Order: sequence, then C-alpha cells, then structure tokens
Amino acid sequence: MSELVGQSQGATGALQATQAGNQILALQSQQLSDLVALISANGRAGALTEAERAAAVAQGREQRRRFLTPGSGYQPGNARLAAVIFVAVAITATVIELTRKDEDPASAPGHLVQPERDPLREGQRRCQQLGQKAAEDAECLRIWAETRDRFLGRKPAPTSPSASEGR
Repeated sequence: MSELVGQSQGATGALQATQAGNQILALQSQQLSDLVALISANGRAGALTEAERAAAVAQGREQRRRFLTPGSGYQPGNARLAAVIFVAVAITATVIELTRKDEDPASAPGHLVQPERDPLREGQRRCQQLGQKAAEDAECLRIWAETRDRFLGRKPAPTSPSASEGR
C-alpha cells in the first residue's frame, strides 16, 4: 500500500497519477472485501455457537421434565424381571449338570489303533540318526527321493533292469 502511495505522490503526469489512484482504490476495495468476508465468517461462527448452546439448554430442559414426570422415569420392574430370569436359568443349568450321569471312561470299550509298519518311515528315522553321514548314504538318498515323490504325489520313476544290475 505504501508503495502505491509513493508512486501516486511521485507521479509526473496526470495519467500516471490517475493510474496510481486507481491501483490504491483497487487495493482498498480488495481489503474491504476481505474484511467483509472475515466479519461474515465471525458472525456465522457466533450464530452456530449460540445455536449449539440453545440446543443444549433445550435438551437439558427436556431431560429434566422427563425425569420429574411421575411414571415415565426409571422403572425397577425390568431389572427385577431380568434378575429373576438369570437366577432361574442358573439354577436350571446347575440342576441339569448335577443330575447328568457321567459315563465311566474305564468301562468304555477302547482299543488302541496300531499304525501299519511303514518301512519308509523306519528308513527316515535311520537316516535321521546317521546325521551328516546320511547325505553320503545311497539308501538315505533313495529314501528321501521316495519321500519327496510321495509328498508331491508323483509316481516313482521305474528303475531299468540294466541300471539295477550294474550296481
């Protein structure tokens, strides 16, 4: 603003003075517009705050009226009814649990299922016991290949008779 005033005072011609004056007026009108917007926003915020306060007061009055109105406030009957139902259910569950006949687990016929003998599993255990030496053991390598094929669902590759004879 001071720069525009300085230009206006230092203007040499009528046209320059008029242009500087117009710039000052434009700047003042912009500032006036900003001021009006600020005052409007402040007024809206105040009105909103006042409306919220009025709503809270009205809600408080309504809650007080409902509280003081006879017969429409707290009714202890609902809580009593719920407590009676809860006690009845608890007693019923206790009676059922106490009268239930437990089966004696010793009298129930039971038999242990013995898994079938699995030579592959036995070979895996033997290779496990060998430790690092199992990596060099031909039988362990064969067992691991068979285990891998079984896991992946592949059929083991048939060995040719000439390959088994050469060993």
